[in-house]
Amino acid sequence: MPAPNEITPAQLCRRIGLPDCPEIVDVCTDEDFTQDPFLIPSARRHDHRDLPGLLHRLTTPNVIV
Repeated sequence: MPAPNEITPAQLCRRIGLPDCPEIVDVCTDEDFTQDPFLIPSARRHDHRDLPGLLHRLTTPNVIV
């Protein structure tokens, strides 16, 4: 049973592009992104080593990292 703060990939796919879609943050490394340079639509990239900066950038309480 999923936790109350979890979302399945299928649930996320249904919400992408809708007004209630959570903010999506891609924290993969630059090296990984270079090998596979694709993002989920509307996702933003942010370095996983800069958590204070990430917290500053978030604009909604609904976030998927």
